[in-house]
Amino acid sequence: MLSACAGCCPAPTAAPALRRALPPQRFRSPAAAEQKTGERALRILSAAPELKAFLASRLSRPSSSGLAAAVVCGGERIWSLGLGVRDAGTQEPITPETVFRIGSITKTFTGMALLQLRDAGALDLDDPVARWVPEIGRAIYPTADSPRISLRHLVTHSSGLPRVGRLEYTDPDRAVTEQQLLDSLAELELVFVPGTRTEYSNLAMALAGLVVGRASGMPYRDYVSERILRPLGMDASVWDREATAPERLATGYRKQGDALVPAGHWRLGAAEAMGGLYSTLADMSRYAAFQLSAWPPSDRPDLGPLRRSSIRESHLVAGFGQPGGESFGVNWAPSLVRHPQLGLVVSHTGATLQYSAAVWMLPERDLGVVLLANTGDYEALSAMAAGMLAIILSHDPEPAPRLSAPLARALERSLALLAEPSREGIEALFSSGFLEAIPAEQMLAFLARTGELLGRCDEATALRAPGEHSAVVRLGCAKGSAELTLHVEPVAPFAITGFAIRPLRAD
Repeated sequence: MLSACAGCCPAPTAAPALRRALPPQRFRSPAAAEQKTGERALRILSAAPELKAFLASRLSRPSSSGLAAAVVCGGERIWSLGLGVRDAGTQEPITPETVFRIGSITKTFTGMALLQLRDAGALDLDDPVARWVPEIGRAIYPTADSPRISLRHLVTHSSGLPRVGRLEYTDPDRAVTEQQLLDSLAELELVFVPGTRTEYSNLAMALAGLVVGRASGMPYRDYVSERILRPLGMDASVWDREATAPERLATGYRKQGDALVPAGHWRLGAAEAMGGLYSTLADMSRYAAFQLSAWPPSDRPDLGPLRRSSIRESHLVAGFGQPGGESFGVNWAPSLVRHPQLGLVVSHTGATLQYSAAVWMLPERDLGVVLLANTGDYEALSAMAAGMLAIILSHDPEPAPRLSAPLARALERSLALLAEPSREGIEALFSSGFLEAIPAEQMLAFLARTGELLGRCDEATALRAPGEHSAVVRLGCAKGSAELTLHVEPVAPFAITGFAIRPLRAD
């Protein structure tokens, strides 16, 4: 966890007089940690031949292309593969230490830096950007009621800033200067009112890098290198191609007709917060493992460069978006939805003219994949990532959730009551608040009708148990099946506070 210090972060401004100090948090006694075994890793590794065949079938056919892939689980890289070559001339193979550019995945590091500074009290995500970059006042808002662009708008791509605007960053011979970045804001018209929708913006994240530098008192790249990369052991991750030994750098290629030809590297300079980082499969696997370590919430020591609670915050919806539309976390992309097969997916891709990268993570499964390539087709990598995860889950299906003791006891008594409904059983099992809303006589009639419809229910399989006090259970009954939803009080005697049965099939 980052703490403010003299010479590196400005002291937080004094709190307004009306803000009161927060009382200390109280925590329950830590639960005993479960011992991990290698059984799950072995199941995942059984998918290796299928993963290799899948990736090989989708690798671009020209011999100059290369791909590095990894699977991350249990805090480490448990499988990796290199396909193709690092360079068409030398025909050297891809290894976990081969260096690629990761493009826009750099934005997630920028988001981490802002959250570190937020946690240290140096800034707030709801600060107007103009507090840190007053030059943004040269931009033109579309309406008189437009709110000022905030840091939250930047990191959730809801600022109204265009994708690139007049920012030029594709010259391989000249780095973008801070003055050029700021000059691109002059008379720049926003494409929508901030906070009313989302639209991906490289320009917004270039400005976020300026905020990191100005709020920390350190150049952006130095801050990220010292406060994020080094603590995570990402020692091979660099900002300039010259910082990597030529024999380790994957030669980048762009498509020219049906062929792939070498291409010059963009020199992002002052705009590198939007996509300047180079990294390796080994380093990015460490990064994915650190991101996954935030799930589930736990009592483990919080030893990383960013609080676990802040990592989780970055993975979940953190900004603005219309219902049914795209929503971003703190720079994590709009895969923040429940995929029908994969569950909660947190992802980001990156691409430059000659490189592409993808990180896809399933926080609920402690599972992630990393893909790096020396061609710029990020959409192909996204499809590969989704395919890899589907293959892995076919070998490592999600285990049935385990019910807490209170829920298991409530389920057992509910099935007994469903078999033989009684007023006494209802009053003993349900909370007083529940029975105020649904009187015992009404509940008795409901249970009787449900029992007649389904018959005796002797099979019960937990489908979802999001906590210790609620669950959804699949019932197998003599005349069909049903889903039972249960909620119990958090303290003894753990009376039922919520109860619903939805028949799925009745004979």
